[in-house]
Amino acid sequence: MKLPVGDTITETFAFLWRERRYFFQLATVPVVLLAIAGALLVRLAPTYAPGLLEGLPENQVMNVLGPGAAVIIFVAIVIYIMIYVLFAVAWHRRYLLPAEPATIGAAYRWKMRHLRFLWASIKIMLCVVPFAIIGIFFVFVPFLGPVLLVILGVILYVLAMRLSMWLPGEALDRSMPLNAVLAMTKGNGLRLFVVYIAVSIMAGIIVTGISLGMNRAIVAAGLDVSLTVTLITTLIDQFLTFFSIAVGVSVLSVAYKFLSAAQPAALDPE
Repeated sequence: MKLPVGDTITETFAFLWRERRYFFQLATVPVVLLAIAGALLVRLAPTYAPGLLEGLPENQVMNVLGPGAAVIIFVAIVIYIMIYVLFAVAWHRRYLLPAEPATIGAAYRWKMRHLRFLWASIKIMLCVVPFAIIGIFFVFVPFLGPVLLVILGVILYVLAMRLSMWLPGEALDRSMPLNAVLAMTKGNGLRLFVVYIAVSIMAGIIVTGISLGMNRAIVAAGLDVSLTVTLITTLIDQFLTFFSIAVGVSVLSVAYKFLSAAQPAALDPE
């Protein structure tokens, strides 16, 4: 089956609009926690504030941040990854299993499917990164280097999009071997690539417009960079981040549903 490009893009944004209330419910908990943590970090630990590290040599950055910075950064990354996985799985299931009773508490309860989802994400990286590293050597190819890099980039992006169908499957507890994923997406690599790029550009325009509007409103109002203003702007930025995540997850779910039309069992959770 050929993935319908236009219908996939339309359905992605239609789903986001239909489920806008659930999106705010699902995103509010992590957004508020991350916004409060981010605002406090900027206000109470000014060495983390943007601009203070500019111009410093890399070997001095950690000295400025302090010995505990590495631990804080590592813990923050782990927490963010876990939140991303929990949110992404819940959003996949919201589209692919609309009849499933969904509660926010259940959505943020870590289960084995979340670990498998994370492992699938790592497998995609392991399949793509080695080729990307090899592509670095194209820089040294006279004249054709940049062209080869662009071609390799497109090929790797197409491969990543084909492998990304692992993710909705894992969210449904339907683990698939590599050959099954490639069979499902056969002949649709470029279509997946075009759909994802188009949706990302549209979402980027929305996010950039809101972000610029917020910053201009703050400047026009002459507001000081207080803890309250920092918290509000961080809160909006976090919602925009989760909106971007929801867009990416939605387009994968929609594509998975279309491509699974010939395999009804792929939509049934085990």
